[in-house]
Amino acid sequence: MRHPICWFLLAFFAQISCRSSQKPSPDVPAPSHDAQNIKKYSVDSSLFTKKDSIVISFADRDTLTYSREEFNHIIVHFPMLYREFPSHPDEAYAAALEYPDTAYSFGSEVGQDNFYMLYAYFLSQKNKGPMLAGARDTLIRIFEAINHIYGQLNHGGTYFGHQYSRLIGNAEYEIYILSEEPGWFKKDYPIVAQKAKFIDLIRQQITDEVSVDNYLLGPGEKQKARQEMQKDLDKMNALITNYFYLTKARSFLYENYDVQ
Repeated sequence: MRHPICWFLLAFFAQISCRSSQKPSPDVPAPSHDAQNIKKYSVDSSLFTKKDSIVISFADRDTLTYSREEFNHIIVHFPMLYREFPSHPDEAYAAALEYPDTAYSFGSEVGQDNFYMLYAYFLSQKNKGPMLAGARDTLIRIFEAINHIYGQLNHGGTYFGHQYSRLIGNAEYEIYILSEEPGWFKKDYPIVAQKAKFIDLIRQQITDEVSVDNYLLGPGEKQKARQEMQKDLDKMNALITNYFYLTKARSFLYENYDVQ
């Protein structure tokens, strides 16, 4: 009768031999994350590409181009980008920060921009149909108008440039919410009064901020600045036609900008 230790050693070396004989796919890297983190998400192998490259573009924004290896790497290592039940892009990015590869792929400010655009790309595959396409376009334009106004109030800055790229991720998440709960945003009352208060809130802040801006705006420039921002307000006023657009515009404003 053989000693139990002998059986254990034979099994151990046999397992090592089997593992060493397996060849990883050149295009589908194995996850390198901690098992405790990666098990929170499921990798969707159907998203792997066989194309030589993937090009992702959005209107008036940087185009993302990934080789097959790079794109499949993202599929494996960042499954929070395409969860079955998506979380808000801010939460998805916070989750990505727990992953070692984040520093390589998305750790910089530009990398974070790319993460939000990838988030929008994947989630838009779920949010299909002409109704959602129209809502997406409108909501993005509303978010852009808000970002442009506060960028002007602050005389520009990197925050607003990065926000211009990232807001499409925010918009896509809200479109997903609309697709899941369309009835929640249907109200039996007109939104005229609420919308007027929302627009007036921003208009008053424009008036107040411009009135005390004596360092970067001369006397003749203040009126021009107010007129430029009023164009964005007029655009928002025309685009906000229902409760969905109104409530999402308010949320986006208060969550991302310094509102008085």
